[in-house]
Amino acid sequence: MNKEMSKPLKQAAILLGAVIILIGCLGTASNGVTASPFQFILFLFGLAIGLAIAITAITGIFLASIAMSDKKVAGEMWNSLKSKIGLG
Repeated sequence: MNKEMSKPLKQAAILLGAVIILIGCLGTASNGVTASPFQFILFLFGLAIGLAIAITAITGIFLASIAMSDKKVAGEMWNSLKSKIGLG
């Protein structure tokens, strides 16, 4: 991985982890009782799904904007992305 991108990626992961822990600790049910471990796991599952959908949408929008200017470059980027994540 590119060393220039490694540090910001680690910082983002630490920040995301801190936010998840903070929400898990402060999350309360409607009756004021601290959220159960099951609710926290369910929250993490929903967060993972939402994050995956957001990343997919942002990638699609980016590739569509590149395709409007040069379809060949967008195709090359898509093929490169597929090979990096193991889709083809």
